[in-house]
Amino acid sequence: MKISIIVPVYNTSKYLAKCIISILEQSFCDYELLLVDDGSTDNSGTICDEYALQDPRIQVFHKPNGGVDSARNLGIEKAKGDYFYFVDSDDALLPGCLETLVSGYDNEDVDLVVGGYIYSRDGVDDSIPENLHQSHLFTRDQIMRELLIPKYFNLGMPWTNLYKASIIKDNNLLFNKDIYTIDDRLFMVSYICAMKGKAFHTTTPIYVYNLGVGITVQVKGKYDKRNKTIFDGQTIIYKLVKEGHFSKKNQRWARFRMMNSYYMKKKYPKRQKTSKIKNVDIKTLGYPGFPTDLQQPFVTLLATSHGKSTVEETIYENRFMNIPYLNKMGANISIKERVATILGANKLHGEEVVGTDLRACASLLLAGLKADGKTIIKNVEYLLRGYEEITEKLTNVGAKIELKEI
Repeated sequence: MKISIIVPVYNTSKYLAKCIISILEQSFCDYELLLVDDGSTDNSGTICDEYALQDPRIQVFHKPNGGVDSARNLGIEKAKGDYFYFVDSDDALLPGCLETLVSGYDNEDVDLVVGGYIYSRDGVDDSIPENLHQSHLFTRDQIMRELLIPKYFNLGMPWTNLYKASIIKDNNLLFNKDIYTIDDRLFMVSYICAMKGKAFHTTTPIYVYNLGVGITVQVKGKYDKRNKTIFDGQTIIYKLVKEGHFSKKNQRWARFRMMNSYYMKKKYPKRQKTSKIKNVDIKTLGYPGFPTDLQQPFVTLLATSHGKSTVEETIYENRFMNIPYLNKMGANISIKERVATILGANKLHGEEVVGTDLRACASLLLAGLKADGKTIIKNVEYLLRGYEEITEKLTNVGAKIELKEI
């Protein structure tokens, strides 16, 4: 039972050695490690070559930059193992990862094994909760439902899954490099469609997902035509689910996602220009008053309104942490005790800012979308954990959002 571990590499020299070492230190040793250098401009390619000289299981492939999908596809083409496992080069495996995944295939009639994961923030890994070792078998229809509308776990990332090479090779499955944002999900749907057996899921963490990234938000002056590929991808997914003999409920969910992406892309970018935003005075209160969770995003909105607005925060003391960064971006907001006074009609410009909490991140993200130029937001783990598929949803309505290492 040999595993082909495929690692696309692009400018991740800061994390690459840790990633490779975490693989080499696995207790399960029957694997080949394919490092695909996707035209890195730092010394990532050199690091790959150095490790290849130390261990015969490592193969390195250098190629012109073509994106993570093309790098994974080259790995699929070169791989010789019985099972495929995809790893991102800025992440790491937990001890026992491969052994845990392989043991899942001990169950009868299994075509897919899915493991759990933890986060890493600023180089510090989350602690692993005790008693987090449950496992379940899912039918083909159940696992598709979990992908379309997650209930128990998130299935959309390729690095939680150990795939059968025969299913990928026999069905010519590849990552679609023309589909933007949901390429991983599309590959997963294609694989489940090709399955005949069951999926085994364990909550045991096997993988460390690195949140040590910044988020770059930039809005172009015109609609980004790449965004149409999200609808194209959801259309392909719907057709696969419809033709794959899945339940009517799964077909309805796939159709809902397709239609949602259509209206988000087609309708909203073409909406007529709205009237000017008016000033308003807000005071946060408990239900049924104005909710404090909306206060920070509203401050961003009012920063570009016409006239003078005030926001009084009566619930929490530290809910104005976003305001210094909004002022850095061109807003005119002053704070006295728990009242923020906002002089609107200001034009925001891109800056480097820091998200101090979930709502502050949301506020600065909205400001970045409104601002001219590029905004870099650091400490975005709050945003990524608090808002499901936030980058995909905003990309659907014309924003250009990229996750980058800083």
